[in-house]
Amino acid sequence: MCWDKKIFAKYKVSNLSKKNITFLNVLKKYIDSEVSLVNVTIKLDTRYLPGDLMSKLLRNVLAGAGIAAVGAIGTKMAVDYFKNRGQEEVVDESEGDANPEAISSEEVAYVVVEESSVQDFLDKSFGDAGRYVPNRPPKVFDYQGEQYMVIWAEDTKQNKNQMMAFKYTDEGRKMVASVGYTDEKTDYNLNNLDSTPFAIEVNDEKLASGQGETAGASDVDFVLA
Repeated sequence: MCWDKKIFAKYKVSNLSKKNITFLNVLKKYIDSEVSLVNVTIKLDTRYLPGDLMSKLLRNVLAGAGIAAVGAIGTKMAVDYFKNRGQEEVVDESEGDANPEAISSEEVAYVVVEESSVQDFLDKSFGDAGRYVPNRPPKVFDYQGEQYMVIWAEDTKQNKNQMMAFKYTDEGRKMVASVGYTDEKTDYNLNNLDSTPFAIEVNDEKLASGQGETAGASDVDFVLA
């Protein structure tokens, strides 16, 4: 993986705590360099590495996507988080990131992101600058130890709105839901969503798998199944 800004840090393994060694083992999947038994050389972008294991790798999600965070990582009840179509409250950086060990199974750890960096992510991911334009605050969150990103955007080529949901795994980013919607119809591909605890909600109806079309909608939500 390539990092735009590289800062090299060297650690002696003998000086690392067990927790930090665990962190390095996870981070090995995201770095370019070899890791030796005596010295560890890692290419780090320090914007994405504050706090305690980056609140279950949420900041690795941002780093990989090239998306910038606003404030620290916060927590919220999952039901309330997914109901909110607006921007979440920004947690002041002075408060530090939420402690992953203190988050219950009914909460999410979330991060607010800069809208301009989401545009950059869409342009680079789909290779067609300006086609997708964010039209609703994205959601980047950790739920029960898994990391997700959901983006809502206008598809300026097909004149419709698009919701795209990604899950992050050891193999990288995987799209689990793609939904295009207008007032006339909604088309969806949810072939990978049934492996998650989530569904999409269209006109108060939850859909968690399959591919097809349904009635048009003014908005589509990403919710608990």
